[in-house]
Amino acid sequence: MKNSKTIDRLVVCLFAMAALLQAGCNDLPATVSGVVSVGGNPIPDGKIGFYPVAGGPPAVSNIGPDGKYEVRTASRDGLATGEYLVSVTSYDQEITMGMSQQEALSHSRVAYKYTSRKTTDLKANIVDGENDLPFDLEPPPKKPKK
Repeated sequence: MKNSKTIDRLVVCLFAMAALLQAGCNDLPATVSGVVSVGGNPIPDGKIGFYPVAGGPPAVSNIGPDGKYEVRTASRDGLATGEYLVSVTSYDQEITMGMSQQEALSHSRVAYKYTSRKTTDLKANIVDGENDLPFDLEPPPKKPKK
């Protein structure tokens, strides 16, 4: 009889642990997607980053050839709700390790201010459910003609 109670308790504990593990593996409460464009034209590739103002892990997503993105946090779809700073990077050629920051920025498809969470003025308020967040950005300054 004593073994039966021990086994019952063990089974209850295992089910409780499984439920907790499953709850921790669910998607986050908000899905975030949209299109990133410059002057109304979708950018053909790049990265978009969401940085929680209150702290916590950032989420970075690839921007597809049609300018579309869908956010994931680590290996989970979506974001936690709250206020975020948003950064965007996109270049018209591959940026290599030997390039200076100025040279790399000369190939940016977006204005410099968007390329870092320290300089961006883009913000997003993420709420429960679906968040469709298009971003139409300013272009970088015109390159001087040679």
